[in-house]
Amino acid sequence: MADDDITSLEGFAAWALQEVCARLAAAGEPDRVLLTCDDANAASAKTIERCGGQLEDLREAESGRYFRRYWIDVSAKPRLTNQP
Repeated sequence: MADDDITSLEGFAAWALQEVCARLAAAGEPDRVLLTCDDANAASAKTIERCGGQLEDLREAESGRYFRRYWIDVSAKPRLTNQP
C-alpha cells in the first residue's frame, strides 16, 4: 500500500492533518499549531510526526495519564515523511 493511500485510517489522518495545515498556511495565521495525543497512542504520534510535528515534551494530565505535545510549523508547506 502506498504511503499516500487514504484508504487506510493512518493515511486518511495524515491527509486530513496536511489539509488543515495547508489551509492555515493559506490564511497566513497562525505560524504554528500545537497538537497533543495520549502518550500510549502510537498511531496518532506517528501521524503527527509524519506530517512534520516536532515533539516539545511529555506532560502529565490531571488524570495521571501522560500526553505528548507537538508543534507543526504551518508557515512552511507541511510534508509527509516516510519515517517509521
